[in-house]
Amino acid sequence: MWYMANPISDTIRAAMGDSSPHMLGAILSPRQGNKLPAEGVYCIDNNCGPCATGQPGDAYPGDEAYLAMLGEVFSSDGTDFCDPDQARCLFGVAPDVLGDAAATLERSRHMLGWIRYYGLPAALVAQNGIEHLEVPWDDFDVLFLGGSAECAPCRYARPWDDRDRQHCPSCGRRA
Repeated sequence: MWYMANPISDTIRAAMGDSSPHMLGAILSPRQGNKLPAEGVYCIDNNCGPCATGQPGDAYPGDEAYLAMLGEVFSSDGTDFCDPDQARCLFGVAPDVLGDAAATLERSRHMLGWIRYYGLPAALVAQNGIEHLEVPWDDFDVLFLGGSAECAPCRYARPWDDRDRQHCPSCGRRA
């Protein structure tokens, strides 16, 4: 398992290039502004989660701009994506809808193929309710865990704009 983090400081970037067993990789996204690290593994996120405005997906640049970023990374990486011993990009994340698996599947369906077209493994974000849907397993290479917080005892799914709630409104347990 890899932990993907933002390469925001020299210390973090150095740890990402370190070959020690802690498995820290870089997560890049269209509006993040971080550059492709010189060493180590990375993935490309889509900015569909909550951002500075508090609205999920506000930072997603749109399909065309996201695909352009994938193309830029593909051409600037310098490694052979077809050689598993050389490829540094673990995956590109298809656009998703926070907390909604059905909407995520609909939104991601066409982009998964385009991500693969750019030579990257395609990631589908597992959102709340995916366990109740037919998952197109052959259409993606990586399952990226997403979703919003839930109350485990009663399965209440907290909406994205209710992150500060301390107790479940359904059963009263601590959220």
